[in-house]
Amino acid sequence: MARRGPKPNPISLLRLQATYEPSRHDRRQFEPVALGELADDAPPTWLTERQRAIWQGVIARAPKGILRAIDAELLAAYCELVDRPQRAAEAQARLDAGEGLPLLVRGASGLALSPYLRILNQTTMLMLRLQSEFGFTPAGRAGLGTPAEPRAAGADNTWSVLRRFPVVDGGKAGDKR
Repeated sequence: MARRGPKPNPISLLRLQATYEPSRHDRRQFEPVALGELADDAPPTWLTERQRAIWQGVIARAPKGILRAIDAELLAAYCELVDRPQRAAEAQARLDAGEGLPLLVRGASGLALSPYLRILNQTTMLMLRLQSEFGFTPAGRAGLGTPAEPRAAGADNTWSVLRRFPVVDGGKAGDKR
């Protein structure tokens, strides 16, 4: 049976966002924990030099404490995805150099879109998916959250949240009229 709704956030992420609520999240207290900081690992040897440089750059700029050792293969795939459109763009630039029609190629049946455009488009979509998972996009970082200050002492109590809203015009507590 498929799960409905959004994927649940890991407990560690909820704590980072200061949205952890024992009454709601304690039943998931035994989530698997991924050990080892990914920053401690060297890039896989099968990556090219260019992809290793991408790896080092990503590790240096990634949100701290998010990438774990288990994410190494996924990060390596991401590095390959970052490299792929760069190589495709370089190849397309070589094709475009002598032509007056950028992003087109001459075929047996006339002009057609360059096959490199498909590589660029597909790779961009895959990169966006991984960037979102890793917190590399503005929306992804917002989802990770970095609270400016810890929650107040009574903030885990649902009733304390409701008490912040005044009763207006005989309405119920929590109404925002």
